[in-house]
Formats: sequence, structure tokens, C-alpha cells
Amino acid sequence: MGMYSFLLMAIVIILLEAFMPLLIRKSECFGVMIPERFAEESDIKQMKKQYAGQVLLFGGVISLLAVALMAAFHVSEAKIALIFTGTLLLLLVMSFAIYLKYHKRMIEWKAERVKTGAISLSRKVYVDTNFHRKKMVLPYAWFLVPFLIFLITVTVTWIYYPNAAAYLPAHFDLNGQITRALPKSFLTAAMFPTLQLLMILTFMGLNWMIQKSKQVTTYENPQESLIRSEHFRRIYSRAGFIMCVLMVLDFLVNQLTFLFQWPVAVMTVGSILLIVILFAGLFGLSYFVGQGGSRLKLDGTKRSNTREVRDDDQYWKLGIFYVNRHDPALFIEKRFGIGWTINMARPLGWVIFIGIIAVAILISVLFS
Repeated sequence: MGMYSFLLMAIVIILLEAFMPLLIRKSECFGVMIPERFAEESDIKQMKKQYAGQVLLFGGVISLLAVALMAAFHVSEAKIALIFTGTLLLLLVMSFAIYLKYHKRMIEWKAERVKTGAISLSRKVYVDTNFHRKKMVLPYAWFLVPFLIFLITVTVTWIYYPNAAAYLPAHFDLNGQITRALPKSFLTAAMFPTLQLLMILTFMGLNWMIQKSKQVTTYENPQESLIRSEHFRRIYSRAGFIMCVLMVLDFLVNQLTFLFQWPVAVMTVGSILLIVILFAGLFGLSYFVGQGGSRLKLDGTKRSNTREVRDDDQYWKLGIFYVNRHDPALFIEKRFGIGWTINMARPLGWVIFIGIIAVAILISVLFS
């Protein structure tokens, strides 16, 4: 079971990283902005194929070696968990190293075409002043649904706490067996309700970020890119709400397992189902929607043959980190990846980023 769990996680990471160039906008290739029509050139397609092949090859080798190590030496559960974590981190480092190689090649590719006049740079920015006035995210009233589940959890906990088990399962191995339990107390009983509240606040924050994030347009058809961005935000806002409800429900099941001394298998099966649903949803959104709605099919749209491209690569460090102190935007869609990132030149962005990490560490310490 442990190795199967590891393989599932490794496959998800490898596939997402390998095919990321196909999921992002055609106007953004390995963190470099290019005219969208150039994405159909053979050398660009060849780079994407080479990147995918190398990530799949090295990722597969690393994963198989980790599985062989687990199987050959019959390592303990603690060592399996260590190998599990180390290998996943190695996969991320490996894919990032391969990405950097092609990011550098794309910079050279673009510079050559700018020099020959095939691509012209522009500092013009298309802005729709009504864009953020549109209702692109779910109203926050919808989050009363997971909050109601949270209140149910708190109420049931308050009523049935005296009859709860003497210990609360706190950690499981990769086979679903309890490896650590915490003595019953009001603090441990509050763990799952606290996590529920944290999830609700997190996804409400995500909803706000989706609404407020910066517009991203292309020169070929700025109006089309705005329409795609609207659909992208609506879809991900609703997907985030569904994820929030599912996670809050899972924590409710975990709490009921503790309060009513249900078989641990109930908690394990629920968590596995949640992971499968989340992974399936992630793949579905990535494949059918793409970054910024790039894979959505729109009818009646025409593309121009402009050679112009916005000259803002200097604000994207390594094509991943956005650092622009002249930009008031706090959030912006990623160039390589699915979702959003922060403007690292804005102090408030760092406050939010560090605050999230601090809260996670605090909860981990509090309930350890």
C-alpha cells in the first residue's frame, strides 16, 4: 500500500510537470512571452517534446529507484516516509532544473528573432477598466455551506466529547495503520474543527485572489484572452468552493470517527476518496481548462498575425517569479504552471505568504 501511494503521487507530479507546456497559454513558452502564432513553429514544438521526454525519463528512473530501494531493503515505515518525501522533492528539483535549461533556450530563441525583426517588442498594455467589476467569482454567501458544516462539527463535538475515545488518532502510516495517538483533551478535540475553519478562510481568500488578480492579455486577440480569463476565474472559483466543501466534510468524518469510535477504516477510506477526487479534478481542470482558460474552446474568434509582444520578461525572474515594483497588482496568473502567484515586489504579498506559512507551523506545533 505504501509503495502504491508513493507511485500515485509520483505519477501525478511527473505527468503535470511533463505536459505543463501544453497546458499554459501559447503566448507563454517556458516563462518567456512570445506572439501566440509562433507557438506552432517546429522548433518550439520540438523543445516542448524534448522537455516532456526528459521529465518523463528522469522522473520515471528516480521513482523506480525509490520503489526498488523500499522493496529491496524492507525499510521501516519511518524510513519509507523519509524516502517518500525526499523522492518527491527530488522530482520537483529535477523538473525545475530541466525547465531552467529550456527557459534559457527560449530567451536565446526570442532574442535572435527580435534581432532579425521577426518579433517586435512593445510596452503597450491592454486594460479593460470594467474587467474587475464583473461577477467572476462565487458570492461569499456560498461559503455559509461549509461554515454550517463547521458549526455542526463543533456542536456534535461539544455534545459527545465526554463519551469519546481516550485517544485521538493523529498520524497514520502509508498502510492506514495508526502510528501515533493523542490523549483526549479539549485541545485535541478542537483539531479537526480548527482545520475546517482554516480551510474555509483559505478558500475564501483564494476566491478573493481570483477576483483581484491582474488581467493577462495577448496582442493577437486581447478581447479573446479577456473572455478566456473570465471563464478561467469563474471555473476555478467554483472548483475551489467544491474542494472546500469536500475537505470540510472529510474533517467532519474524521471527527465523528473519533467521537463515536468508528473503525479507523472509515477515516482512511474517506481520505483516500478525497485524494482521488482532488487529483481527478486537478487533471480535469488542467486538461480541459488550461492556464488562463487557454484550452477552452471559444466560437467565433479570429486571430491576427501581429508580431508584437509585450516587453515585460524582465519582471519575470527565471520565468516563474514576478517582481515588479511599478505594478500595483498583488496577484497575477503564473507563466509556467496552473493558478496564480504573487508580485514579490509588493510587501503585502510577502506578508500574506509568510502569514500562511506561520499559521500552518502554528497549527502543526499546537496539535503536535
